[in-house]
Amino acid sequence: MKYCLAACMLCFSLVAFGETIHGRITAVPDGDTLDLLTAGDVSMRVRVVGIDAPEKGQPFGRQAKAAMRELVWSREVVVDWAKRDRYGRLLGTVTVDGSDVGLAMLRSGWAWYYKQYERDLLLSQRMQYAEAESEARLHAIGLWVDFAPVPPWQWRRGSQKRHQDEPFLPY
Repeated sequence: MKYCLAACMLCFSLVAFGETIHGRITAVPDGDTLDLLTAGDVSMRVRVVGIDAPEKGQPFGRQAKAAMRELVWSREVVVDWAKRDRYGRLLGTVTVDGSDVGLAMLRSGWAWYYKQYERDLLLSQRMQYAEAESEARLHAIGLWVDFAPVPPWQWRRGSQKRHQDEPFLPY
């Protein structure tokens, strides 16, 4: 019985990555999205799984993008991914020289641990990501210098609502 339970726990804690892709980063649109060029000259957009960085136009958005750019710009990366999001981006864990880029963004305080999608991470990553965000918050690193920074998922909802509520005024 205990072996069955252990096997079940292992199955629920693992993410079955569909593929591993190697490539060079050619653009950093924001703090959690990358453009990658493979050795076969195939361009792909990658969404770093497990984090959510401030959006363009949101406080700390430029700093998050700059931090991501510093980590990956023009560098060779490895992306372990299992699925695509609704925009067609690969959702994956990105590593540079063996270091987890999402974890680095959390440690430097430029992203939130995106708990809503934690099932896309390995159990060990979930614990590391949660701890990294907590440490950044505790030490007021990066966006955590703000007393109450607005998470991107809330900011997007508020931003979309503002646009929907604005009256249409022709020029």
